Amino acid sequence: MREIYFVAATSAERYVVKGFVRFEGTILSACFHKEDGVDRLLVVLSNNLLACADVPKNVAINRMEPIPADESNIKYRKVDRGSQIVMSCFATKDLWVTGEDKLIKKYQLPNEAIG
Repeated sequence: MREIYFVAATSAERYVVKGFVRFEGTILSACFHKEDGVDRLLVVLSNNLLACADVPKNVAINRMEPIPADESNIKYRKVDRGSQIVMSCFATKDLWVTGEDKLIKKYQLPNEAIG
């Protein structure tokens, strides 16, 4: 699966699908990360990339098409081969990735767009 769908989590918002983002690889693991007041989704992809996207605050205009990369602010970072799981700590703002080598490695937020 290459897509992640965002659904409103309250009954006041009627659990509506806000939209989805499509990444440049198969998603192996995902978690949420909050930094500087911005909610982000972090994912580890099968092609050894760590990606992040901003969580949408409003419903997308066309929910049948992915939220555009510039609107969702999708960024990527290369990670070690065999990485499979991403974890985030809300208290320290750290993010870690682990995988086949069973070592926990600390990474910075992804900051490069794929051209």
